[in-house]
Amino acid sequence: MKLKILIAEDHEIFREGVRKVIETLDNVEKVYEATNGEACLKMVDEIKPDVIFMDIKMPLIDGIECTKIINDKYPEIKIIAFTMYNEEEYIESMLEAGAKGFLLKTCSVTEIKNSINAVMKGKNFFSEEVAQALANLYLKKKVI
Repeated sequence: MKLKILIAEDHEIFREGVRKVIETLDNVEKVYEATNGEACLKMVDEIKPDVIFMDIKMPLIDGIECTKIINDKYPEIKIIAFTMYNEEEYIESMLEAGAKGFLLKTCSVTEIKNSINAVMKGKNFFSEEVAQALANLYLKKKVI
């Protein structure tokens, strides 16, 4: 199955770089781009992507709110947070909103590929630093 991927990211140079990487993957049919949260929501209604790489900090509607809206309307769409922010509050907010994965923008091409494959198989995928932050968050809550 060939996938439709949407990159929701407000920084053009980063968005274009990620698009070029994703376009090289065998299982990708087409890569779409949205420059802000509002554009992302419109594109989701039009193209029904399989996977969305969602930045957290975007103009008009942020990635957390976008993720909530999309997850409520189209729970079958897999959303992967793709951000510079690995603070626990952002991780927790994105997961509560419905994200299935969380990558830092410092990730490798292999991690991008692996994240797509994992979420399409119904699994979650986290960058190593994010997995560590999740473990810390869990342990803090368990102690309290």
